[in-house]
Amino acid sequence: MGWGMSMLGYAALKKSFEGMMPGKTDVWEIGPETDYDVYIEYGTSRMPARPCVKTGSEKAMAKMDQLASKAKDFNDFLRLLALSTEREIKTVIQEWSVIDTGNYFRSVTAEKR
Repeated sequence: MGWGMSMLGYAALKKSFEGMMPGKTDVWEIGPETDYDVYIEYGTSRMPARPCVKTGSEKAMAKMDQLASKAKDFNDFLRLLALSTEREIKTVIQEWSVIDTGNYFRSVTAEKR
């Protein structure tokens, strides 16, 4: 993993949760973990890009207001966002018109570190 994704407006969102934030903020890693995930995401000279991480992450972030309204605190919001992102990435993979052996799909996880 380690896609290095960041969210624009994260500081403002974090500030809006100030009254609910615990002392320590959880860290989540989300995404596929295979030797070839970067080739699927960005393509190669012989294969077109299939940006499931980017597309799935954008779909999950579009639901941030909805997730924030369900969260009981900031760490719960991070958990909901991580699980939503995992679900959306897997949905994008399933929508592909190519056959996935299941290895790539199963490698997509959201894990608290």
